[in-house]
Order: sequence, then structure tokens, then C-alpha cells
Amino acid sequence: MIKYPRIYSFSTVGIIMHFNQDYLLHPIRTDFTGKNGIGKSLIADLFQILFISDKQKIAFGTESFKNNTRLLHTLPYKTSDAYIFINIEVEKDSFITLGVNIPNKKSRPLKSFWILNKAHGINDNNELSDLSIAKNNIPFFKDFIHDNSIPPIEKLAIKLRDEKQIYLRSFSDKNQKNELYTFLFENRVLPIDLSIESNLDAFAKVIQSFSKAKTLDTDSDDSLKNFLFEDKTDSLQSEYEKHKTDLEKLINDYKDLEELITDIENKQERLTNLSSLNSLYLNSFKEHLLVDFTYTEDEISKKNQSLKDINTQVFEENKQIKSLQKNNPKIQKSAQKAKKDYDNLDKTIKHLKEYSEIYNKVEALKSQINELENIKLPAIENEAIVTIENIEAYEIAEIKRRISHFTSVFENYGSLESIEQTIELQKDALDNRKSSLKSKKADIRELLNLLSKNKKNSLFAQLLSQQKTLTESQEAILFAILKNIHWKKPKDVTAGIKYVESLEFMNEKFIENDSANNGYWFNLGGLKEFVPSTKEKQLFKDKDKLEKALSNQTTKLNNEISSIDKELSQIEAFIRGEKFEQKSIHIDQKLDQRLNDFSKLKDLKLSLGLIQNLEVKKQGLNTQISKEEKEIKKVELKISVPIEKKNLSNQLEKLQEELESIDKNERELTAQYNTDKSKLEEKLKFLPRLKNQPSELEKSLTDLNNQKNKIVADFSSYFPDLEIENIDKTEYKSIERNPLFTEFQSNKTNYIGDYKAIISSFEQIKNDPEINEQIAKGTYNFEILERVLLGPKIKHSANISEELKQLNSSRFRMFGAIHETMLSIFKQTKGKFDEYHETIKALNKFFKGKKISGKYYFQLEFNQPSDFDINWINDLQATSQQVYSAGELPLGESVESFVENFFMKTTSFNQKIKFSNLLDPKTYFELRTKFTDEFDNEKAGGSTGESYAAIVLLGIGRLSVVLNADLPGLRFLILEEVSNLDNLNFSTFPNIAEEFGYQILTMTPRPFGSDTEQGWYLHHLIEGAGDKNINYPIPNSYFKTNEGRQDLETYLKAQSN
Repeated sequence: MIKYPRIYSFSTVGIIMHFNQDYLLHPIRTDFTGKNGIGKSLIADLFQILFISDKQKIAFGTESFKNNTRLLHTLPYKTSDAYIFINIEVEKDSFITLGVNIPNKKSRPLKSFWILNKAHGINDNNELSDLSIAKNNIPFFKDFIHDNSIPPIEKLAIKLRDEKQIYLRSFSDKNQKNELYTFLFENRVLPIDLSIESNLDAFAKVIQSFSKAKTLDTDSDDSLKNFLFEDKTDSLQSEYEKHKTDLEKLINDYKDLEELITDIENKQERLTNLSSLNSLYLNSFKEHLLVDFTYTEDEISKKNQSLKDINTQVFEENKQIKSLQKNNPKIQKSAQKAKKDYDNLDKTIKHLKEYSEIYNKVEALKSQINELENIKLPAIENEAIVTIENIEAYEIAEIKRRISHFTSVFENYGSLESIEQTIELQKDALDNRKSSLKSKKADIRELLNLLSKNKKNSLFAQLLSQQKTLTESQEAILFAILKNIHWKKPKDVTAGIKYVESLEFMNEKFIENDSANNGYWFNLGGLKEFVPSTKEKQLFKDKDKLEKALSNQTTKLNNEISSIDKELSQIEAFIRGEKFEQKSIHIDQKLDQRLNDFSKLKDLKLSLGLIQNLEVKKQGLNTQISKEEKEIKKVELKISVPIEKKNLSNQLEKLQEELESIDKNERELTAQYNTDKSKLEEKLKFLPRLKNQPSELEKSLTDLNNQKNKIVADFSSYFPDLEIENIDKTEYKSIERNPLFTEFQSNKTNYIGDYKAIISSFEQIKNDPEINEQIAKGTYNFEILERVLLGPKIKHSANISEELKQLNSSRFRMFGAIHETMLSIFKQTKGKFDEYHETIKALNKFFKGKKISGKYYFQLEFNQPSDFDINWINDLQATSQQVYSAGELPLGESVESFVENFFMKTTSFNQKIKFSNLLDPKTYFELRTKFTDEFDNEKAGGSTGESYAAIVLLGIGRLSVVLNADLPGLRFLILEEVSNLDNLNFSTFPNIAEEFGYQILTMTPRPFGSDTEQGWYLHHLIEGAGDKNINYPIPNSYFKTNEGRQDLETYLKAQSN
């Protein structure tokens, strides 16, 4: 009978080795098998990640992890996000999904998630049955794939919602995951509340103990204690802290007294040092005042002399200002006149240049008319008038060139009609010659092709291959009409193609000689065709000379092609207007290259039009001359000087030189004006300042006299027994002021700094009115500080010793009773010790019914060291009064140190134990494991398989006995070291699984059979064919029994039917 809840399936998405897989889990037992390195052990680690989901608590157990070659972020393979999840069947055919999103970056957190039938929050009151997913809608790995890639968890949630109407919610931080754990516990999906930190730690240790992770060492006392018992000494420590105040009273009072004595001694030392600094400060201050007084008197004398010099300078400046104010306007007037003359002459030059340009243009136009009138024109009669619409656009040189060319051609031919006929005759003759040459060249190439035997399927090639001898008539007929005849029927047939299959048709009997017409009649089956005779030398006359004849003919034909190419190139040169040889072109007509195409006729017609419209061109030029002459008269009226028409360029050059001279004079006058103006402005600006200097000097003298008076006042204040005026100051004149001032400032700074440091060091004087007054005034009186610092009782340092004696007399009145409090604290330690002892007894009872190797029981020993007995707590009340009979603690000892020393005095233990360990009940016993037979005889040592079986039993016991996890919920047992077990030890676990409701997952290359009649599931993992980090996508999965196995899919289909 299946117990619910149970894990229905386990899926991976993007995980190394497994990549994208769904594994169905049997209600009792599921085996994962395959060769080493295939990813079996990784499944145990993935289950740990699934339930713990805390990077700090996860400890991997696979071998590769021992060498730190694989970490959490290396589990995703070729993807940013990977997923593991289980479908949990909470009731028959009702499921919820629990999973974890594993990122490929250390910086990103593990995200746990659930998938439910509807969205659910902490405050929603949904029943688990309402949140469960129907069996036909639970997710598998394919539902986590989108567009052939693995999406991030946010996009995955949207995909599942939209495609399957199921709702994924993720949990990132500790508080969110505690909400998930609480949900699983309250809905009895998990039997343990993992939101409690100690339960999560314990659960992690149990899962790790199932795998090869070394979190549990059965030979280590500390490892066993940490595995079985949580650290619950906080309550003991808290109880101790409540009563610590009374125990610390004596120590704290003593420390207060010590601090008071130290404080007074510190004040005495600080005041002594301040007194020395005060003496240095006052001595340097005195010397500084004397030197400052001497320098001040000297400065007053110098200022008086400066005042006299400045008054003289003011008089001289006033005199220069008057001179500038008188002369500068005259210079400005001269500069303005020069500027006006410059502008007038500049305008005249511009107008004269304009006049010159127009005058030259008119002369040029007249010259053009003269050139047109001097052109020699041909006699032209009966030619049609050619209209030239834009004759103005034609330059004189272009007109002359065209008329000259037209005259030379026209005089040769007499009319345009004759010229046109000549062009047409030349073109027809050349076109016919080109066509003839190209046709002849093609025939020669065809003949060359035949002679080179390239046409193997031709009649000609057959004659060559048979080396036939032909008569003159036969050879004439062959070259005339039989060159393209095929030998045998061709494969590719087209209209007009001919072929023969024998040479009989060329027999002389079919040829009739016609000497009258110099040729032959060839009978073609009744149809006769005339073929002229040829003067070419026979090829087929002598078969012995056939090859030589062929070679000679080939050479001759190639020479003919070269001759044809040369003549064709000369024809092209003529057509393009390039240089050519008339003799190389074999036509009867003499060629005129001036008429090589009809475009030349067009040009000649244009030239004829220019001749016919020459008067129109002249009229246009005369009209332009009239227009320019009117313009020149207008410009002439603007010119204020006589115009030298015959020597305009020289006149312009002279006027330009005059303009530059005027410009130079104007610039010099303007520069002088500006310089004098600036100088005047400067002096006018400077004079007020200069006039103010006497008052400034007088003010400075006042300040210096005030400074002198202050020096006298300071000196009288600090040194009342001396008169500064009566002291000989000769020796102070040679002393440098700055170094002395620096020394004084340094001594002053040191004194004031130490003065303020003393104030800052002692809280009781920081806000004292007298001290604040000293700081505000900057007087820093030593005697006032000493009195305020030491207080009215001591006042002076000499009175400190007596005060210290009185304080020391209070040392021995500071302690109260402590033994009742200590007894109460350590009685709780004893109670927890007894509780741990009972737990070990219960575990041993649990182990008693489970034999290992069929004959041994696994047991835990609870041992108390003879020299470290917890019963010392019972002696606490009786001995504490003797320890504290003096009524005081040793000086400087803390409460913790007192308890540690007390333990050593009341026991025979000769080593000091830390106070925290004395409070911890686990300190007073040791645990060890052993294997015993039914008579309690201990086995010398356990095998690897027996040791692993013991670890698994401890894990089950930890959950079942120590945590009292008897509530409904998932229970699973991971047997990762099955290869180290034998059949006998392995058979223990199915029985335990059935008794306590566990699902077993085994990982081994060689699965064991079972004593039960039920079968189980087996998944055989297969190495991938390409990428070794991805297993074969479909494992061999079976339903397995001791008698045989059946394909899992086939088995499940049969069960559903």
C-alpha cells in the first residue's frame, strides 16, 4: 500500500551529466546505476540542495567535490540557470512541485520554488487539496524549456502560468524560505519544521550522512555529539548573565578606584609638562615683543619719508596731464583730416578701376568685330539657311576655326549634298569590306578547325584519318559544299544538318566536268549543284605528302587571318579618326577622313550656319559696345581727377602710391593720438590713487603707532617689572623677525595645544566657566587650569598623595554572596546532561532490532571521564563559603576566571577548563560507536560496508528518535555507498524503509536484489555519444524484481490498464 505524501518523480534541467531528465521514483525503492563518473552520486547532492537550499550549510559528497573541482555554480551546464525539482504526490493523483533554481554565478542566490494549482500567499487560506495539481498537468523537464533554451525563473513562471495554468513562486532569502518550510510542515508534506534553524542543521547533517560527505565521523566524539545534539547551552548562558552583575560588583568597584588613582596621577604629570611649556612660551614671547617693537619704530620712520616723496610725485603728474590735454585734440583733428582724404582718394581709385575695366572691355569687343570682318569666306550658293539660335555663345576663336575647316572641305566638294554623298559612299564601302573580311575570316577558321582534326565526327576528319586521295574535282566539291557534312548520324539533330555513312557518294561517276564554265556539276541523287574549280593547291593529291600539305595550308590560312585582322584594324582607325594607311584598306575608293561619319556633316552644317549668321554676331557685339559706352560715361562723372585714357594703368599706380602715403600718415597720427589718450587716461586714473596714498600712508602710520602701543601694553601686562621704552634695543635690530616669530608661535602653539589637550582629556573641566573664559580670551592662564583640574579639595599637585591614601582604604568592602546563584546555574547543566544520557539509551534501543551483517548490533557508548566528573556541581554549595571566606575576590580577576579556578580547587582535574565548557553538559561525557553481538560482545572493527550501514542507521535514528519526527511527511533514504555493502547489510534498509515509511534511493554500479515481493524501479544511466558532460538523453529505465525486469514505460502502461 502506497503511503502519502511520497516523491513521485525527480527532474533535472540543464544540470551537468543529467542535463534534461525526468526520473520516476518507486514508492519504496529506486536504483540509479551505471558506470563510475556517470552522475549517480550527484543525485544525492541534488537532493541536499533541494531541501536545504542554503550555500553555507550544503556539503557535497561526490568524490569530485573533495578536490574542489566542482562547486554549486558549476552544476549548470552551458546555461545561466539550471533547475531541479520533485513532483510530490500528497494524495492519490494530487501533486505539488518543489524545486530549486541553481545559477551559474557565485554572486546569485539559490532560489527555492513551489508550483501549485493556483497562486498562494502566506495570508491565503487555501486547502492543500485546492492547491494540488492534477496528475495529467504536473510539470516535467520539457515544460521548463522555451525556444530550445532554459529561461530565467521569472520568465519560467510566466510560461507555466500561460501554458499550463500552474503557478510558480520563488523564495530567495532566509525569511522567504522559512515561509516555504512552514507551508510544507503545516500541510504535512515534511514531518519536520525546517524553518527552525536547529532542525534545518540537523536535517542537513542527516542527508549528508547518507552520501559520501564527511560531515559525520563515527570515530570522532565531537562529530557524534554535533550530529546528535544541537547546541542548547544558550539558556544556561542566559541564566548566568542574569546574575552576573552581583558577581562583578567587587571587580568593578576595584577597577573604579584604580581608575581614580590613575586619573589623579595623570593630572599631576600633565600639569608638570604644561608648566615647562609655559616657561618656554613666555621667554620667547618677551623677545618677540622687543624685536617687534624695534621693527615697528623703524617702519614708522620709513613711512614718513614715503609720504614726503609721494607729494612731490603728485605735482609732476598734474603738470604732464595738462600738457596731454592741450596737444591731444590737435593730433586727433589731423588724423581725422588724413582719414577723410584717404576715403575720397580711395573712392576715386575704385571708380577709375571700374572705368578702366569697362574701357578695356569696349576695346576688346571692337577687336572681335575687326577679327570677324577679316575672315575669308568661301563662295556659297544654293545652300539652305541654317538657323543659329545662340550665336552669341560662340567665341570668336571657335567661329574662325569652324569657318576655316568648312572652307577647306567645301572648296573640295562644292556643296553639302556632295559631302553627304561622299560620307555615305565611304561608309557603305567600308561596311561591305568589313563584312566580307569577317566572313572570309570565319570560313578560314572553320577550315583551320577541320585541318586541325578537331571535328572528329565530320566527313573531313574521316578523309584525313583514312588518308584518302582525291581528284581535283572531288577536292573542289569537298571544300565548297561538303566541309560541314557529319560522318555517321549525329546525336544532336537540328534543322538542315547532313551526314553520310560511306564515301561512295563522292565517286567520280557523280561528278560531271564543265570546262566551259570552269567548274563541275555534282549529282546529289538527281539534284545537281555547280561547283567552280579552284586554283588552290591540292591537299589530298598525294597521301604520302598529306601531313606536309596540311601544315603548309595551315600556315597559309593563319597568314591570311593576320592580313585580314590588319586591314580590319586600319578600317577601325579610319572610323575613329585615328591615323591609318590608305593602302592597307583594299577598296577602289579614296578615303577622306574628314568625312569618316555623319557627325562631321552635322558640324559642317553648324559651321555653314555661323557663316550665314556672321552679321548677327557683329550686331550683337556692337549692341554690347553701345551698352558699355553708356556705362562708362556714368562712371566718368564720379571721377574727380582728369582721366589719362592712354595711360590708365600708370595713373592708377600713382594714385595708389598716394593713397598708401595718406594711409600711413593717418595711422601714425591715430597711433600717436591713442597712445597719448591712453597715457592721459592712465595718469587720470592713477592720480586719484596717488593722491590717496598720503591718506593711506597716514592710516598706515596710525596703525603702526597703534601696533606699537599694543606691544607696549602687552609687554607691560606680561612683564610689569620692565619698561620697554627704557630697554636698549640695539641688539634686537640684528635679530631676524620671522624665525623669532616662528619660534614664538611654535612655543605658543605647543603650550596652547597641550593646554587644550588637557581640557579635552578630562571631562570634568570641559564646560567649566573659568576654563571657557580662558579659551575665549586666549589668555590660557596656567594657575587657573591647575586649580580647576585638581578641584577644590586638592588644588595643587603636592596634595595628591594624601588623597590617594584615603581612597586605598576603601578596597576591601565590596563583595556579596554568590554561591546560591552559581548552584542554580550549574544544576541546569546537570539536568541537560541527564537528558542527553537518556537520548543515547533510546537510540541504542532503536538500534537493537536492526542487525548489521546479520549478527551485529550498532551501539553508542556514553562514557564519563573519572577525573572530570559532573558531580563536582553537587559540591558547589558546601565548598563555596570556604573559597570566599575572606570576603573579596583576587584583584583584577573576572567572574569567569573565578569559576574556572574554583573548578580546579574542588576537583582533581589539573588543567584549566574554560567557563563556557563548564556550562556545556556535552563537556562531561564522551561518545564512541561499537558493533556488538546479541551477547554484548564487541567486534574488533567494522568493515567499510558495516560502517556505512551504521552511519545510515544514525541518520534514521537522528530523525526518528532525537527529533521525534513522527508526524506525516516525506521520508527518504539515500544509499550512496551501496557498492560497499553486501546483500545481507543492504537488506536491512528496505525493512527499515517499510517500517518507518521511507523511500530508498540507491546509487551503485551493481544493484542488489530484494527480500520483499514488491519490485522496484531501476534507471540505468548511459554515457552520452558526443559531449561527455551530457548523458544519453533517454536512460534505460526498468521495473525490477528478483526474477527479472520489464521496461518501465511498458510496465506503467500495463498497470494503468
